[in-house]
Amino acid sequence: MSAEVVELPPDREVGTKPVSYYSFSVLLSGLARMWRAWRVSLVVVIVNALLQGAFIIPSTQAIFLPSFFASVVMSALVLLASAACITAASLDSVTGTATWASVMQRIRPRVGRFALWTTGLAVLVVIGQAFGGWPGLVIAALLPFLLLGALAGERNPLTANFRVIFARPLRWAITLLIIGVFAFFAWIFMAGWWFFVPGVLGAAVSCFIGGMLTWWWSTSLACIYRSVRDGETGAASD
Repeated sequence: MSAEVVELPPDREVGTKPVSYYSFSVLLSGLARMWRAWRVSLVVVIVNALLQGAFIIPSTQAIFLPSFFASVVMSALVLLASAACITAASLDSVTGTATWASVMQRIRPRVGRFALWTTGLAVLVVIGQAFGGWPGLVIAALLPFLLLGALAGERNPLTANFRVIFARPLRWAITLLIIGVFAFFAWIFMAGWWFFVPGVLGAAVSCFIGGMLTWWWSTSLACIYRSVRDGETGAASD
């Protein structure tokens, strides 16, 4: 009686199902897919820009200090809500059309955790900026998938963030490098714009440009994130 020899695949092929939601360029793929969420993200970007422009009025006029602090708090809350909507829409638009219903369905059960992770990330970046600027940029570069993981329902978004980085290190590095270059020139432009066009109009236009770029980059990063995490889920279910 002979025993049949079964040849197993290499360890690196076990439990792995390659998935890719991007082409040769992650940013071009993100640019193409982001418009699947225009009903949500474009509205959010416009409304946020208008509100942020309005919120700086107390800082340009002689208004009571409580009004100024109230506008700062409201501005932060609007930014948080905008970030949640754009992040959720980015995750949905990778594989389909993002709608208000799908975005709210994703946000509702996770809004508390998303707020905590977002606040924690913002505090770390601000602290890093206070120590010369570069530490803050490094922190942001090392945690680009953190908020995506928080709204994707990850048990530990921090662990998921680094799993994605380790799975696609070159894509992560190249994409973040290009985003950094875009962000640098966008920052110079918006600083110059706000210098020559101060006040509500300058703030609103700067926030609109920043919002559009954030929408694009969030969708691009979501393409990498879901390529890794959907591949792992698919392999685990086989």
